[in-house]
Amino acid sequence: MTNKNNGANLGFEQKMWQAADKLRGNMDAAEYKHVVLWVIFLKYISDAFEEHQKELEEEAANPKSEWYVKEPSERYYVKEEKEAYTKDNVFWVPEKARWKRIEENAKSPEIGKIIDDKIPQNIFRKIVLVMIAIISIKFIYDGLRFF
Repeated sequence: MTNKNNGANLGFEQKMWQAADKLRGNMDAAEYKHVVLWVIFLKYISDAFEEHQKELEEEAANPKSEWYVKEPSERYYVKEEKEAYTKDNVFWVPEKARWKRIEENAKSPEIGKIIDDKIPQNIFRKIVLVMIAIISIKFIYDGLRFF
């Protein structure tokens, strides 16, 4: 038997599978994939959002920046300005939907409901469509079959 290593073995697949299976519980696998894709994408956009937020905080404190705010107590508004993210093609994540909020409730038995309640469904649908498009383009670029 030949070893077919396509570079996709990252070493944590089994742990991820076990965690996903445990989280799925009695949920139908077809339904669960939407939840998993959503959570993965939420984490992805939250990481990008938080990184950009830190940059904005630095800019708000820099007197040479266009985002400079003299009063430190007023700098909060710079990092909460939606346009500051969208102009740089960073998804704006509403405060109630940020990963930090999800993380705070991760061990709650109601985590699924919390995620559903915090994320407006219209945003969820748009993000899932964008995510599928991004993944599809990546697979096409790599010459792989997605479906």
